[in-house]
Amino acid sequence: MRHHNIILRPRYEELLTDIFDRKILAEDFSQYLHIPTLTDPSLAPSGHHAAYTLIPVPNTLGNIDWDTVGEGFADIVLNFLDGRGYIPGLRERLVYRSFVTPDYFAQTLGA
Repeated sequence: MRHHNIILRPRYEELLTDIFDRKILAEDFSQYLHIPTLTDPSLAPSGHHAAYTLIPVPNTLGNIDWDTVGEGFADIVLNFLDGRGYIPGLRERLVYRSFVTPDYFAQTLGA
């Protein structure tokens, strides 16, 4: 892995249609994975890494109930990164996790 990683699934163009036109949450997501501690280890405690992944999803017009699906979708993303070997052992070694949804951008940030 590198500091910046883009993980595109085979159906990337159709995924954009799902996100922007159909406004549905697709099972075969693509993502941007950022692991800044690979170039600056001081960003996490010794022996640890910090990582952030951005998953393109529909905005709030998609009527997705993030209170219902958010936690499960975060689990799917973690399982993908671990199971596909991008970050082996991620689930067992995870110390802290959080996620934000389009609702956060709309309600908290006013975006």
